Order: sequence, then C-alpha cells, then structure tokens
Amino acid sequence: ALQAGMPKEAAELYSRAIELEPRNHVLFSNRSAAHAAQGRYVDALNDASSAVVLEPRWLKGHVRKGAALKALERFSEAVAAYRQALQLEPSNGQVQAALAEVEKLNEGHRRNWADDLMSSDDEEAPTKGACKRDKGPEETSGHRDGGSARPPKKAREADTRTPPDKDLLDEATHFVHTSSIDVLRACVLQLAKEDGKVCERILETLIGLDRESSDDEGGGSGADGPEGDGDLSDDENI
Repeated sequence: ALQAGMPKEAAELYSRAIELEPRNHVLFSNRSAAHAAQGRYVDALNDASSAVVLEPRWLKGHVRKGAALKALERFSEAVAAYRQALQLEPSNGQVQAALAEVEKLNEGHRRNWADDLMSSDDEEAPTKGACKRDKGPEETSGHRDGGSARPPKKAREADTRTPPDKDLLDEATHFVHTSSIDVLRACVLQLAKEDGKVCERILETLIGLDRESSDDEGGGSGADGPEGDGDLSDDENI
C-alpha cells in the first residue's frame, strides 16, 4: 500500500501486523515510513525509535530516525542518529551524504539561534512583560553631544560579541540535550538575571519556539510539510 501511494492505508495495515508481531523491527520501520509520507513526523520518529530499540544493529532504523528528526528540524539529534548509522556501515555513501546535509543544517540552525538570542535593535519595541532596566541619558535622547543620531545597538555591539568556537558550542549543545529540565530552567533564569537585553531576547526566543512547537503539533498531512528522505522507502509488503 505504501509503494502504491496510499500511506494512510499502509499505516493501518502495519498497525494490524504489529499487533500480531509486536517485536518485529521491520514493521515499526515500515510504519514509520508511512507516517512520514503523511507528514506525521512525530509518529514517524516514535516508530523509528522503536525499531532502533528492537534491533540496534539494523542500519535502516537509524536512518529512518535521522530522517524524522531532520523533518522535525531537530538537527543535532538527526546528526547523532546518522552517525550511529554510519558506525554500522562506514562506507555507505547515502548515509554519508545525509549526515553531511544535517550537519550543515545544524550549524546554520545553531548560528541563527545564537544571533536571535543575542541581537537587539533600538527600533524593536521591548516585549511586553520582559525584564526592564532604566535608560541612561544617552539612551533616552536621540542624539549624543548635540551630534548625529546614535547607530543601532546591533551595529554598535557587533564588534564586541565573540561567537563561541565549534568545540565550545558542541559541548554546550551536549549539555543542553543531557541536562534535566530543572537545570536548564536554572541556567536560563541565571542568564536572564545578568543582563536586561539578554533577558528580553530569551523571552522573545522562548515565545517564538513555543509558537513553533504548537504549530508543529497541530500540523496536518504531508502536503505542506518537508519531504522525507529517500531512505524512507518500504522494506516489505503486507
């Protein structure tokens, strides 16, 4: 059914088969592909993860997991999944290409997130409820020493901000993914308390990520979502 272009029907058939063979990793992998074809990437990820748990040494389970994570834009986790697949078959060119792609996406995603968090312009209105601080005389007036208007904050601060090197950012990413929720909350609150601008950017970023998460959960079929990788083909027919 999946190869015939009927992913919904295929998912239902695989679900019935899983009831009969609940430890068959191929069935979970195939149902993952059927979910992905409908744009149901969370379900695709869950089934791919089940396939990996049932058969950790099976390449395609890791590939399907990586593809689902990529579709969900969880790029750092997709990198880890494809690296696991590559450990099983180091010479697999398709996996090598998929890994290179998500590594590039992950690098761009981290860079954009860091820019969104740290950048701030005078023209932007403060977010309602964000941390506030008193402005000095130079900030409340549009001019300085009777001269020309001051440049935007972003332009003034561009030379003072130093982005972290790759090793430092990789270490931070690792701790973000392995730390508990309570630790992450404490970290964010500590950063927010230290600087008013950072506090505003944290709040704006959290609100934006919360909205994106809500949109993802409310997503429908795959017509409007990202396409799955070519590896999400059917393994067996039922």
